[in-house]
Amino acid sequence: MKKILLLLCAIVLFTCCNKYDPNCGQYKDEYYKLSNNNKTKISFKGFDTLVFISNVGDTAILYGQAMKTTNVGFPQQTTNADCPGITEYYEKIEIGFWGNQSELYNINFKYYVKESSGKDYLDFNINNQYNFTNRDLSFLNNPSAYNKDSVMYKNNLVYGYNPSSDPVNSSNILYNYNYGILRIKINGGKTWILN
Repeated sequence: MKKILLLLCAIVLFTCCNKYDPNCGQYKDEYYKLSNNNKTKISFKGFDTLVFISNVGDTAILYGQAMKTTNVGFPQQTTNADCPGITEYYEKIEIGFWGNQSELYNINFKYYVKESSGKDYLDFNINNQYNFTNRDLSFLNNPSAYNKDSVMYKNNLVYGYNPSSDPVNSSNILYNYNYGILRIKINGGKTWILN
């Protein structure tokens, strides 16, 4: 009987002294999936063929290497010492395009939404060195909101936006959620237009 009483006291003491706060998110993971509305912003299917013609007539053909979907863990920091933090898992879609043109041979496209922050993330990596990122794509569902720049595509004037406009250099991408990448210009070099 004495052992049972000691065991009960130990359990009560442990429970009272444990500083677990059920509101801090301890042991809780949050999962965010891309909604169907989010996925309408992705113009690529995975095995697309992208053909670009440069301003001097060169051709670059890049082939999609399939659409890859992953869940990425992102640990959140907390200021509450009693809480270990929350790991937020978000769905990411990624497509790599490869070709054999030495000046435009790779485009890596990533798209994900972190709903806790309410932001879309669109990342492009060109030739494994030039990164273009935009973190709020809410305006993409309203094409008139990004009609500052355009190109001629299949005899139509098509508007897009630059995911990462950098006034320091001349690198930019023109992107439209219906057509994808319309134009690529890298550091004053050739300008590549979607054909």
